[in-house]
Amino acid sequence: MAQKKQTQKKNSSQKAPVKAKAKQPAKGKGGKAAKPSLWTRFVNYLRGVRSEMQRVVWPTRRELINASLVVVGALVFFGVIIAIIDNIIIIPLDWIADLGS
Repeated sequence: MAQKKQTQKKNSSQKAPVKAKAKQPAKGKGGKAAKPSLWTRFVNYLRGVRSEMQRVVWPTRRELINASLVVVGALVFFGVIIAIIDNIIIIPLDWIADLGS
């Protein structure tokens, strides 16, 4: 017990090493940090895009074909449904228009 207390006292009396101060960014107008140049911002943007594109999990050829077939099938299905609904609406309207002539 006494040894633990002495060890704790030694540890608490030791100070952590002092870190070097970080370099201050250049100041612009009004004391605000200077904005990087347009070219620097563009290059940083492209680096970020490249980094994100490397993280993307791209689909396999088979997954891509299956997803495309699902989309085309859904388009055909909803196209046929809309055509049927359109004809259901148009037929009575044509009949009403023929009554007037």
